[in-house]
Amino acid sequence: MSLIIQNGESLAYVKEQLGHSSIKITVDVYGHLVPGANRQAVNRLPSLGGFQAGRESRAGENGRKSR
Repeated sequence: MSLIIQNGESLAYVKEQLGHSSIKITVDVYGHLVPGANRQAVNRLPSLGGFQAGRESRAGENGRKSR
């Protein structure tokens, strides 16, 4: 399984093939093999809000994030 994960197969597919009862089991065992997973997570941070170009955005005086 490790080779197909390293070649881009989804962990959901691996979960089904191995018969794991939960995706958590699959991720706990094989998650470290997903190529670029950490980089993909970091690249998504700006779209999650509260994080801009290497620094956190600050709340304005009214408690809302400044734009």
